[in-house]
Amino acid sequence: AITHELRGAAANVGASPMSELAGRLENMVPGGNWSEIEPQAALVDREFDRIDGFVARYAQRGKV
Repeated sequence: AITHELRGAAANVGASPMSELAGRLENMVPGGNWSEIEPQAALVDREFDRIDGFVARYAQRGKV
């Protein structure tokens, strides 16, 4: 599942918070409890935005 892949990829690059959040989401999905899944998915989405911003800033370093 995509959550499993996200958890592993995040762990491989040292993005521990994302790995932990994705792992929690991965464990929630089989239960199908959407009242828990949706807020967890929102946390994953916010963490992705944080990582995306970091990568964008890092990519711009030295490009003057």
